[in-house]
Amino acid sequence: MPQPEPDMCLVSEGETWKGVSVLSPPVASDDRQDRFQAIYQACHAAVLGYVVRRTASPEDAADVMAETFLTCWRRLAEVPPGPEARLWLFGVARRTLANHHRGERRRLALADRLRDDLVTAYRPPQHTAQESRIAAASCSRSTRGRAWTTGRSRSCSAAPAIRSGFACTGPGSGWKRN
Repeated sequence: MPQPEPDMCLVSEGETWKGVSVLSPPVASDDRQDRFQAIYQACHAAVLGYVVRRTASPEDAADVMAETFLTCWRRLAEVPPGPEARLWLFGVARRTLANHHRGERRRLALADRLRDDLVTAYRPPQHTAQESRIAAASCSRSTRGRAWTTGRSRSCSAAPAIRSGFACTGPGSGWKRN
């Protein structure tokens, strides 16, 4: 009668299942590591050249290479022996590249759609003619020969333009629009 798989929530410390500790991650055997390293050493340069020629940037190539060799590590038992391993890796790299390009197209389509939605949803604020003149005078006067970081000089140089749009009604009464 087969043993049922343990429920991970009910496993106690040190318990094993099929001879492997349940709570500790599986450790790669030396043979598995040696085989992966041999495949990596033999095929890395060729697969890298294949991937670099088919990606837009070195960062994308690095991502595809990492995913390709991660798949190799996960499916190491399925990797054929000898020179067929190189062909198998090229197949994995081709499918990984296809996934990468599909993802890029999805991201670009999403960015285009969001940009279009933003353009249709955005309404620039409506200003009166006088407010537009004041804003234009403030901007044009504040940049003449001065750094943007000097806030006081910007507000002081725009003061005459702002005052020309307002009139003083008397002491203590504040400013009133013309």
